[in-house]
Amino acid sequence: MDESLQCVRIDVGVGSVEAKVPASLAQRLEADFWPGGEKEDRIAVIAWSPEQPSEVAEHDAARVKNFAFYIEEADDVLRCRVWLDERSWRRQVSRRLPETVLKWMTPRYAGMDEMRYLDFLYHVLLPVLQLALVRQNCSLLHTAAMDVGDGRIVLLAGSGGAGKTSTLSACVRNSPSWRLLADDFTVLSANGQAFGLPMACHVYPYNINYVSGSAPVADAGFFDTAHWLIRNRLFGAKGVVRRLPLSALGEIVSGGRISALIWIEPGQEMSLEAIKDSQELLSNIEEMMSHELHTLWSLIDRGCGTLDRGDIMVTMLSVIKQAVGRVPVMHATFSPNCSTDERVSVVRRVVAALE
Repeated sequence: MDESLQCVRIDVGVGSVEAKVPASLAQRLEADFWPGGEKEDRIAVIAWSPEQPSEVAEHDAARVKNFAFYIEEADDVLRCRVWLDERSWRRQVSRRLPETVLKWMTPRYAGMDEMRYLDFLYHVLLPVLQLALVRQNCSLLHTAAMDVGDGRIVLLAGSGGAGKTSTLSACVRNSPSWRLLADDFTVLSANGQAFGLPMACHVYPYNINYVSGSAPVADAGFFDTAHWLIRNRLFGAKGVVRRLPLSALGEIVSGGRISALIWIEPGQEMSLEAIKDSQELLSNIEEMMSHELHTLWSLIDRGCGTLDRGDIMVTMLSVIKQAVGRVPVMHATFSPNCSTDERVSVVRRVVAALE
């Protein structure tokens, strides 16, 4: 494995303006990043409790959602002080509502602790992780990924709802020797190595036929199941979602060498063709990552860290271009009613060409 992937360190202090440490954040972080209980050396997130912020510090800190934080840069580590601030009137009202009521108000059927953690994960930790990766000539990429044998990694890229999770799950379920690397974000290095963040996957109603063939609420209680069915009927396929451990989809591997990238988009019919214009791919990736890491750009615009927005985007695209520049890059479209076999056959055609 690439040495550059073994020195990403983030020193995260998580506390609150009331000087309490939300233990649920640390527990959920470990479940997402180290589901087997053994922490990876390649990403070291060291948790600690920061001192209570002074009024000056609190005023000057960057603010995202209900978090205020500073980022300090050292030679080999980003030190991030994070304070949870739930003094807004919305949070105060939410804390007084019964947990069941709160769950029904969210697409995830999630309580206060879960929603707090997801805000921290996507709006604080992942942007800070990207800052750390860019310093190591690596980058996050919003992709699903799998090992198709002998450490060869196929990346499934595309915007949210394109069909990455459906295709990943269909392939792993129907190809016993293929294993999971990631469902949401993959870390790429400039020399073509990749490893996954084994974060929980998001399952929507349109994923159900591909994810174990049954609803993710099959073993849940009455209210959980009712929430899934009612919100799906009222708000459509994006109106309800569940987070499942990545291991629910299959066996997980830690990394390998990038062998192909498939850019997935919904379409009227199934198709597969080579992308010959690398600039077209990079433009799609830039647009996608600008959306996925919008919090990062907000932080940079506010002066967090020493890199500016342009430097980070240039470095990110350079890393991605180098990482996939010597492998087949394909464009695939799938119709809304595409079968499992059709999704698997498209990916197998790409894999067969690698032989």
